[in-house]
Amino acid sequence: MRITQIEQKEFTGSFISIKKADIRALVFIQRHMRSDALDSIMRFFTRLGNGGILWLLTAAVMWTMPRLRRCSVSIAVVLVVGVLTGNLIIKRLSSRSRPFDDYSSIRPLVKPPKDCSFPSCHSMSSFACATIICCFSVPLGAIALSIATIIAFSRLYLFVHYPSDVVVGVLWGIIIALSTNWYLSNFVFEIPMAF
Repeated sequence: MRITQIEQKEFTGSFISIKKADIRALVFIQRHMRSDALDSIMRFFTRLGNGGILWLLTAAVMWTMPRLRRCSVSIAVVLVVGVLTGNLIIKRLSSRSRPFDDYSSIRPLVKPPKDCSFPSCHSMSSFACATIICCFSVPLGAIALSIATIIAFSRLYLFVHYPSDVVVGVLWGIIIALSTNWYLSNFVFEIPMAF
């Protein structure tokens, strides 16, 4: 792993300061935080975010509890909105390459994703779901936010996203969650649920 190649790479084009900050953060993680134990932990947490599997399972469990059924429905809705806006629209418009594509001297610690880097949809879906959970239960939401934070960080640690991908993913996820919660609370959940 030759991190000096990253530091010496030419920076051109727009958003130069963001690119430099992104690289500095990734270099810091690779130099000062990597360990065999953390490699395994970060792989585990990133897998929890694959395809929103953790959040789908959470929604399924909440569905069995009448008090949390609305939360379950809300999680499903934010995941769909996230896929439509993040995966199908923003990623395709951005066409941003992944860090391991730009800096081939460092390989990712997971199977390299084939889609674009911006935004981080693991971060987006995790924070969207965690924020929704907070709207229904602060204690459960605090746990969900902790897990979402680790999932988001794992994307940097594993060298599959730039920090700006993750930050925008987190912010977009929170926006999706709050707007979806507002909409459902005002226009859907007023109607008595028949289940």
